[in-house]
Amino acid sequence: MPKTPASIMEIDNILNDYTLRELQSISSTILSDHVATNNFIKQFNADHDSQQFYKNVITWFVNQYGFFPETGPLTFHFTPNETGLGDRFMIVSTILSLMDALDRDSIVYLLEGVGRKRGRQELNGVSSTSATDCDDREILFYKNFYDIIDFFHFKRPKNKIRTVHKSCKYYDNNGWATMMDVQQQFHTINNYRNIFEKMTTKTWVEGMYWPIDFSIKEKRKNVCYMLYTDQGPYHNQTDNIWGKNTEKEEIEKFKSLRSTFPEITFHRLEDFNFSRNVEILQMSNFVFSTEGMWTHLSRAMKVDTIAYTVNVDINREINDQGHYSSLSFDECLDKVKNSCTNLMK
Repeated sequence: MPKTPASIMEIDNILNDYTLRELQSISSTILSDHVATNNFIKQFNADHDSQQFYKNVITWFVNQYGFFPETGPLTFHFTPNETGLGDRFMIVSTILSLMDALDRDSIVYLLEGVGRKRGRQELNGVSSTSATDCDDREILFYKNFYDIIDFFHFKRPKNKIRTVHKSCKYYDNNGWATMMDVQQQFHTINNYRNIFEKMTTKTWVEGMYWPIDFSIKEKRKNVCYMLYTDQGPYHNQTDNIWGKNTEKEEIEKFKSLRSTFPEITFHRLEDFNFSRNVEILQMSNFVFSTEGMWTHLSRAMKVDTIAYTVNVDINREINDQGHYSSLSFDECLDKVKNSCTNLMK
């Protein structure tokens, strides 16, 4: 942990300038952002002196993190090359949104050495070794967190970010731990953990993504699409588990539908070229896609989205956000047909 920036006496002198209401508010925030078990709270015992109790909580925080809670940078822990691209997109969006909401600088710890396979990463001539647990074609190349922000085409935040590369290994009974295993362990030492979780809900459920940096282009009669299948470059076992893959007959139905609108240009999204997909989306009137990374990106870019999913919760969330989603592929095709018809008017 960071070293204490001041002696106990200096901390006490600072806390003496706080009003009782400020002490109560700040200590309450600290407790709510940590796992406040009985044993955790006992360490702040002040013999029924509530004001001293509040001071003890704040003093503990300063000793633990090296700064006062209302002035120090936010801290985040992120595994750059674990799990799917869509999950990483969402986490980065949430980090940037929280920084902006609290108007705070941050320190981002990039957790490296976590994963089931290792890959060599190189960016601008600088190489680093990192373990990965994602498709080789989805590996992010970076020197710092800004490179990851730029990869996703997020707008850079006004607040400053310092990157710390942290090597770590976590094992479970089956070998390597997963990204979620590792990040959940670090959540307990992230500042404003509960607020981070609430911001995550806003991103996932309400579709409040951090803005994408792109220019508006004339859309004309363009439509883009991406349908996952059980074959091809985007096939993986996870998509099978989550029921994301579309059947051959469904693909043929969509192909037949496209042929009935020769005046419309249908662009298939790239499998792994993120920058190119930003370009395609920014000139498209709407996108039809299996729910996943590209339906996150389209909603973040405020492009009308028609999503096919078998997940009841995700289906409801997308519809609640003002886009269209269905558990039925045929219903999605009907929506695409209607949207194309309206585009021709």
